[in-house]
Amino acid sequence: MKPWRPFCEALHVSVLGLWLGALGMGAASAGVLFPTMKRLAPRLPDFSAYSGDQWLIAAGHVGQKVFLILDVVQFACSLIAVVTFTALVMLRPRARIGASFILRAVALSIALASVAGEIFILAPSMNAALQAYWSAARAGNLDAALEHQQAFTAMHPMATKLMVLTAISVLISLALGAWAAATSRPAGEPGSRGLETPALLNART
Repeated sequence: MKPWRPFCEALHVSVLGLWLGALGMGAASAGVLFPTMKRLAPRLPDFSAYSGDQWLIAAGHVGQKVFLILDVVQFACSLIAVVTFTALVMLRPRARIGASFILRAVALSIALASVAGEIFILAPSMNAALQAYWSAARAGNLDAALEHQQAFTAMHPMATKLMVLTAISVLISLALGAWAAATSRPAGEPGSRGLETPALLNART
């Protein structure tokens, strides 16, 4: 086995685990943050002219930072995952690229496509609507604030679907990568490229 293959495999699986964990923590943070803010019902001096739900604005400010960090982590993890998987393709003999390896490539491709759509297409539009919502709320313009809030809310289901699709795809790729690492034949077993048994040990006494 080439020495770079186990390193790339371990790094690839580790990054996928970090990616999946970040997605889970992002979802958990949102699930705790918004109900907690609603229960506390904070009043915000900067939005004193706004008669709508100020807890939603407070939760949105925190949530935006949480998901910004999540997007940075996802971008870094996806980049490393692509680089390490490409290295694995180059290091693996063509004869050993089977169905499970192809399925890993498909799952990773779906994860990359979904996270790219979320980060580069959907997130900018959602952030623009969110900033417009906050600006109108700060100025006390209830009608404009509600309009921008509805625009943001309309995009939220798609963001959730992309996040779920990313998580499922990363999970599949992670599981297959861990399976490949666990079932790889160590040095010395038949078919491996480990050190051969010294000839003297095979000699008959």
